[in-house]
Amino acid sequence: MQVKTTKEGERLTVAIDGSIDTVTAPTLESSFDATGAKEIVFDITNVEYVSSAGLRVFLATHKALSAAGGKLTIVGASPSVSNVIRITGFSKIFNMA
Repeated sequence: MQVKTTKEGERLTVAIDGSIDTVTAPTLESSFDATGAKEIVFDITNVEYVSSAGLRVFLATHKALSAAGGKLTIVGASPSVSNVIRITGFSKIFNMA
C-alpha cells in the first residue's frame, strides 16, 4: 500500500493505492497528520480491497473530525469497495462522492 497526502488549507487529501487490511491499516493510520484539518478526503480510487481494519481507520478518523467540527469524505470507491461500505452501514456515516 502506498499513501500520498496533500494539504490545502484546512483540507487534507489522503490518496491510497493498494489494499487496506489488517497488515496495512496501521501504516495508513500513521501515514497522515490530521492536525489543523477540518476536512479529510480519502481518495480510494486505487484501492481494490478494504477489510474491517481499514473501515476502523475511516471510522476513527471520522469520529475525531466530527468531534472537532470537521468532516470526512471518501471518494473514488470501486463498486466492490462501495459494496463493503454499504453492507456494513458505514455509507450512512461517511460522506461518499
